[in-house]
Order: sequence, then C-alpha cells, then structure tokens
Amino acid sequence: MPQLHRTIVRHFLPFLAALILCQCGPPSPPSCQKSPRDSRQDPTVLVDTARQAWVEIGRTGSPAARERYNTAIAKLLDQICCGRGDRLAKAVAMGTVIDTSHSLGAGVNFKELDAFVPASSIEMDEVGTRKVDAGLGVPSVGWISYNPGETERYPFAPPTGLPLNLTAVLDFDRSPPTWRIVYPGRVETISVNGREQALAADWSAAPALYWKMSDLDDQDLAKVLLPGRFTNQTNLYAAAPYDPEKIPVLFVHGLYSSPGTYKVMFNELMGEAWFRENYQSWFFSYPTGTSWVYNAAFFRDHLRRATEAAKKQGSLTNWNKMVVVGHSMGGVISHASLIDPGTRFYDDRFDEPLEDLRVSKETRQAIRWTTLYEPIEEPSRVIFMAAPHRGSPFRQSVFLPLHRQPHPTSQNPDDRSGRCHHERTRNRPHRRQERPTDPDFDRHPRSELQGL
Repeated sequence: MPQLHRTIVRHFLPFLAALILCQCGPPSPPSCQKSPRDSRQDPTVLVDTARQAWVEIGRTGSPAARERYNTAIAKLLDQICCGRGDRLAKAVAMGTVIDTSHSLGAGVNFKELDAFVPASSIEMDEVGTRKVDAGLGVPSVGWISYNPGETERYPFAPPTGLPLNLTAVLDFDRSPPTWRIVYPGRVETISVNGREQALAADWSAAPALYWKMSDLDDQDLAKVLLPGRFTNQTNLYAAAPYDPEKIPVLFVHGLYSSPGTYKVMFNELMGEAWFRENYQSWFFSYPTGTSWVYNAAFFRDHLRRATEAAKKQGSLTNWNKMVVVGHSMGGVISHASLIDPGTRFYDDRFDEPLEDLRVSKETRQAIRWTTLYEPIEEPSRVIFMAAPHRGSPFRQSVFLPLHRQPHPTSQNPDDRSGRCHHERTRNRPHRRQERPTDPDFDRHPRSELQGL
C-alpha cells in the first residue's frame, strides 16, 4: 500500500497542479453590448405605454395593466443598461430621470455601481430554482467591485465585490417620470396614484451573481494543496450589510470545500419570507489544507472581531441568538471553538509546562492561541451536518498522502500556525511528525479530537 500511495502522488501531482494553475480570478462584472432585439423600440412609445398602464393600475389595480407596465419599463431599462454611454444621460434622453438621492444599501449610490442589469439576465447555474415575488417593477441586480487593498464599505464585506438585490420602478406620480431603484427587502409596496401595489422581487439573482463573481467557491482544490495562498482570505463574510434587527446564521464549510457548498441551501432560504425577515447569512471561509486546529483558532478570532463590530451598531440581543451551521470539518471547527478544552489540547502535544518550553515569545503565544484558549460564547445553538466527531474513514484513503504533503501555511511573518507546528515537533521529537489534519480524526489514542 505505501508503494501505491507513492505512485498515485507521483502521477497525480502534475495533473492537480495544472488544474490549480488554470483556476482564474473572478470574471468581469456583467454587461450587455447592445439592447435585446425585442427592446429596440421607440422609447417615446414605450414611455407612453407605461404611463397609460400606470394610470390604469392606480384606478383599477388591473393585473393586465401591471403586465403591460412591467413589459414596457423592462425594455426601457434594457436601453438604459445596455451599450455605451452614461446610464443617467440615457435616462434623460428618453424623458425620464434616475433618482440618485438615496443609498441602495451599504452606503452605495446608484452612480457608484459598476454594473446594473435585469435580474433575468443572471444565470442560475448550480444555484437552484429562481425565487421570485410577482409585483410591480423590474427586478434588477447592482454590482460594485472591490479592489485589493480597498477599504471595506462595511465590516466583513465579500472580498471581490457587493451584489445588491434591487427593483426598478418608473414612477409617473413624479415629474418628470422618475426611475426609483429600491431594495425589496425594505420597500414592500409602491404607491400608484394612492393605490398600494406589491413590489416585484427576485431573491436569487443577487446571490447567484455573488457566487459567480466571488473567488470563495471555485478554488477548493487549491485551498487544500496550496493553503498558504489563501491565508489572507480566512475570514467571516457577510452576505449583506449587518442588520441588528436580524439573527445571524453562520455557515462553516468542510474539507475540500468552500462557502459555495451552501449556495443551493442559501438560495432556498432566501426564497422564504420568514428567513429573509428574521435572519441574515454569514460565511466562514478558510483553506482546508491547513490544520483544523489553526482554522478553529482563526474562527474564534474573527468571530470575536465580528462581535465587536456588531456592538458598535446597536444591541447584541439578536447577535447573541446566532445559529452556527457546520458541515464536516466545519462542524469540528465549530465544536472545538464552543467547548472549553482546559489543558487537554496542550497536554496532548507537550510534556512540559508552557513556560518551560524552549521557544520564542511569539511561538509561546501561538501555542497558547491554539491550545489554551477561551471558547466563544455568541452562538445560541449549533447545527452539525456530517461532522466527524468520532473519526473519519478518509484516513484510510489512498489520497491521504497527497493531503499530507508539506504545506506552507503563509508567507506572513506573523504565521502563528507555522511556528506552533515547528515548535511542537521540536519539543516532542518522538511524536508523530505530520501536522494534524481532518483525516487524522481516527482512533489514535492522542488525536486532537479525542483531546477535545
């Protein structure tokens, strides 16, 4: 069997390296070069059609009039969004204006959007069934890109950009007719000549665009074999700006995975009004090629930092009702972070008191960080899915030697995980030399999991 392991590693490593190198960065924001053929109509005629339908909706609430209205303004919106030219100028050219006086969310103004497209143009590949609410207006998606090193627009913002779930309405009660771009999660109805109309919404398009644009869900293999490249991305990411009125649900992915493992579940939950009205989604992303012990330490650090950020925005009543959902290794990370280990983790690794170890001050702090820590208190409940609390048969897999190839954890000089591992092996040369990994959750008498 050892010979088989070496053969597999020798023949598959070049192939796997090629796959990693072919994984490119996030694509450019969505755009359309020209309006769809059906939308290439005289804008004056379309505006007049929408105005007449608006009047009828206000008078009778006719569903047929609403359909005519939505069709007309959808074609107008195509003309504004597609092709070259400034969106605001193109709206003015057709006798309308775009209201840019209010925030679309996270302090973002319409003028700042790098992309603004109809929600129907966003593909649902790998996300699931589109979740929509019928009503007045054209569901749309806005996107604003983030550049490396740019200041976050809100705490724990996604790393590549922010998708905004929006709905466009052409309001004829204003003069001139005004495009109102609103968030359907806050604006549920629109007044049409005094008659309230439900706002149309597409709850799937914005999350689908995020997964398409984000690099959090398409480099799972690289995060196993080259975890050091992704150390700086280890963090909590909020799916939307934090709302103190909603309870956070924090999703923690597992081995050979990423936050994208929850994309279908997230889409299903966003389709439920009870979830949107009461909960907000967060994700913990980490390179699974790094030991779960260190990822658990990062998890605790980032969650405490998020708690401090939430405290600055109001009451922690709902924050402290947090629900954590952990899958596979994510369940182990969550479990280890919620339970006080006492000295069991430390005793499993070292035979001497911490103060007597022949290590630097920084390394001693790193050892304390991973083994002698205080558990987190925020979650009120935890859901484990296929978490290997009692071990994993993966340890017998022929691919285990590949997973155990040496991994540089980071190029950061403050690499606490690397120092901790180095000093652990130096101070206990008779112990196993390989770093603890998820497949090590076996019946080994001194395994990290049994220490917990």
